[in-house]
Amino acid sequence: MGKVLKVVGTVLAVAGFVAATIATFGGSAALAGVLGVTTTTLSTITTAVTIGGAVAGALGAALTKGPKLEDIGANARGQAFVDPNALGGYAFGETAVPAAIIFEENYGDESELVANVAAHCWHEIDSYQSLHVDGELVSFSGDAATGDYAGVLTWKRKTGASGQTAISLPSTVWPSDAEGAGVAHSAFVWNFKDQDILTGGVPTRLTIRVRGALLYDPRLDTTAGGSGSHRYDDPSTWEYNDGNAALVLLRYVIGERAANGDIIWGVGEPQTDVDLASFIAAANVCDETRDGVPRYRLGGYFPTTNNHEAFFDQWEASTGGKVAIIGGKRFCWVPHDDLTSMDTITDADILRDGGVSHQAGPDPRQLINTVRGRYISAADLFQGAPYPEVEESALVSDDGGRRIQTIDYGWVQDIETCERLARYAIKRSRYGRLWTLAMGWKGVLYDPFTVVTLNISETDYEDQLARIIDKTVSIDGVSIVTFQEEDASIYDDTPALGTPPAKSTIPNRVDRIGTYTPRLFDGTSIDEIISSGRDKTLADGVMAEQSGGETGRTLAIGAADGFVRDGDSVSFSQDWDAPPIVRFGAGGLSHSSGLSEPQQQVYRALNLTKSGFTASLKLKSTGSGGTTSYDDGPGSLVGGTPGWQIEKSSDDEDTNDNYEFEFSVNANDGEIVEGEPVVGMVSVGFYTRTLSGGAWVKRDQKQYNVSGTYIHSITVDGLDSDSAFGIHRESGALPANDVTAFIEVRYEKTTINEVTATPAGASSVPYWLIGNAEGV
Repeated sequence: MGKVLKVVGTVLAVAGFVAATIATFGGSAALAGVLGVTTTTLSTITTAVTIGGAVAGALGAALTKGPKLEDIGANARGQAFVDPNALGGYAFGETAVPAAIIFEENYGDESELVANVAAHCWHEIDSYQSLHVDGELVSFSGDAATGDYAGVLTWKRKTGASGQTAISLPSTVWPSDAEGAGVAHSAFVWNFKDQDILTGGVPTRLTIRVRGALLYDPRLDTTAGGSGSHRYDDPSTWEYNDGNAALVLLRYVIGERAANGDIIWGVGEPQTDVDLASFIAAANVCDETRDGVPRYRLGGYFPTTNNHEAFFDQWEASTGGKVAIIGGKRFCWVPHDDLTSMDTITDADILRDGGVSHQAGPDPRQLINTVRGRYISAADLFQGAPYPEVEESALVSDDGGRRIQTIDYGWVQDIETCERLARYAIKRSRYGRLWTLAMGWKGVLYDPFTVVTLNISETDYEDQLARIIDKTVSIDGVSIVTFQEEDASIYDDTPALGTPPAKSTIPNRVDRIGTYTPRLFDGTSIDEIISSGRDKTLADGVMAEQSGGETGRTLAIGAADGFVRDGDSVSFSQDWDAPPIVRFGAGGLSHSSGLSEPQQQVYRALNLTKSGFTASLKLKSTGSGGTTSYDDGPGSLVGGTPGWQIEKSSDDEDTNDNYEFEFSVNANDGEIVEGEPVVGMVSVGFYTRTLSGGAWVKRDQKQYNVSGTYIHSITVDGLDSDSAFGIHRESGALPANDVTAFIEVRYEKTTINEVTATPAGASSVPYWLIGNAEGV
């Protein structure tokens, strides 16, 4: 084994995996018998939560009382945690999901393997999109990792679809019939043999990006006033949706049921108790474009504890909308300028003997003029990040100073949407007049959230726009209707949006031993300190330790960051001692209608040298034609630089431009020899040559301090048949420390289809440059 396992378990006893989940995993008796747990039957959950009636709140109230990110677990989704009794969760849109480890076993001939099974969602998801391990994007060919994690990680995924096969973990006690219908889960198999990545034991920083739950869309249901094959009570007709807020809410209202019809999570409302027309209208508003993005899109995760009120509070805080039960039906509304009065109410329509109440204005203590807080940033691997502070300067002047409210948007993954919600919260706080009126038959005619004109004594007989936010009807025909004042300024979304604030961040892995180096990011993008255009050159002083320069922007420990698009060339005005590590964050397209399924983002730094690289940012799907594998070698010791060389046998380039070097080194095993240096290490350089007889180009350099056989991957474009590979001993503490064999280079050609992930209109992709010890 290349490295010893520092932290591994034996078998983590699965004490349930939630009652309903056990029942689906290959039969409760099968799983219970293997894992030594008892079988439990999930009782029917029929909890009803009334949002409306006597407990109806004013519009906008939830905007200022939304939970913090920590309260809903939004910041914990990139960290694996051990919980055999983990509750399931509801994931919607494209987002990150938790990894609740419900099984772990250390096994293998040399105990070199560790298998984990993680539960993610208590429902079927559309697909898995990506995996980041310790902040590093890992690419896969099927279940097997490629690139740096090739031979180290296997990831077996199940979406929770009905009839799916069980995950197979041979030589472990994981049951072969645990198919997990209705539970999105996956298994990680870590191989600690002959590798130098898993030096800290099994990684726990796992960011799993998925396209979440399938959603029912009444607009696609012919029987509900739409057009299509969707059906309210038939989940097999539902489809993935990218987080339309009204449909996310409707899915929770419908809930998730077991095969016997018992409600597992969600409200479980029958179709007759849901006003689908209001959800259709709200869904259409959610799809409208504002600031270049859909108006109301949610991406997130909610623990399915059946705390319905918490879900509705969070939904209202993330949209500014309202969900209510009025007249026995559930209605939905989202903010938009729909201020067309359908009628005028006068004193003649009011039954004053039945009572009239009037709240003359908002509570002065609830007036705000400035909002700040956090949202969920996909670019930061779905962790909380500050959105631009929103301030209404005219209101600050009126109030005699800033009145600040901190609001976190735990289900919003778009900065522009956060700014609009914050602005709406400020404006809505100024309009808190409420009227509760007893009315006759006329009050029965108004649907919830209807806009009317009040012209009554309580408005000084001036026309006042108002919205119905609550209504009850007695058996004798008396309607008690609550109105809230409205104004067109609340919905004005034309003012310019703000600028992201400064923030402190920690870069991804600095090196393979898992150390981290903090750096300051002051909000200045790398594009502001490098030349414009597609050929980007870093300014002087990027590396303080190397340059010692006084000009330009100095970043700590040889680190820099920036944004690129597919095909961009990035060159360094000062060469590194060795090629730096390049890591890409989230951005660009995650799906293209022009490709078949499944699709994968493949982001690579092509032709990386100590002088620069080319960004290749693609969406890829497998085509027909199969895969051809190549194994070139063994290499020969020829002397010169590089000392070991292998000629490339085929004109086929690797599908992902990824080439695996297998080689052996003598590194003195770290022995202490009297009179000689203590550290026994050897530094190995990796080279390619694109033309016969042409110059060798150094692509990477790594240090090894234990003798053994290793595999290292590089990414290079343009290697046809007239190419070669080379490795070279760059330095060593002892003369005996050297490369002892160049065994082979492996690559493969698979027929694939690809498109750019950054076409016009798509976001750029962040990248990080981090120097290793030899690069600093």
